[in-house]
Parts: sequence; structure tokens; C-alpha cells
Amino acid sequence: EAGRAGVEIYVVGTQGVQVDALVKQVPLDPTHAMEDTGGDLYAAYHPVTLTAVLVSLNGSVAKVVPDHGQGFALAPEMRALIPGNGGAAAQVWGGALR
Repeated sequence: EAGRAGVEIYVVGTQGVQVDALVKQVPLDPTHAMEDTGGDLYAAYHPVTLTAVLVSLNGSVAKVVPDHGQGFALAPEMRALIPGNGGAAAQVWGGALR
């Protein structure tokens, strides 16, 4: 889904959340998992543990999806970014999180 949507997924954990374990369970580049040490995403989106940031190929943020305790369901968010579904994107990356 991410490749068809033309985005790359970055997972950001709140301070103290171990995102390394998550990266080992999903097809996500280890460089796409990080910790929000400054609390910037937390201040803006108030996630419980993790925030998924969908980044367009041009480097702009396409969508920010905070986890408010129910986990992620990113497929609908990515489908909305696919050309023909109302979004604009180009295929490059084939990873997906659900």
C-alpha cells in the first residue's frame, strides 16, 4: 500500500517507547524508526505510544497518524493517497504496515 500511495512510513515513538522491536516485526527500514526525544510530535498529536508519519517522495509530510491506544490501521490512510482514489502519488517503496 505504501508503494502504491507513493509514501514512505516513519514510525516515531514517544519518549521511552522502544521502536526497534517494532521494526523487526514489520518490513520497515530501521532508519525509519525513531524516538520523539523532544516531545514535538507528542505536543502536536498526543499519541499514546507511537505516531506513523507518511512522507511523500518529495519529502513533505502526507499524513500523520497518531496511535491513541487502539493501534494503527494505515491501509485506509494510504489508500486515500493513491492516484485515482483522490490522492496524488508515484510508486517507489513497497513496504506496508497494517
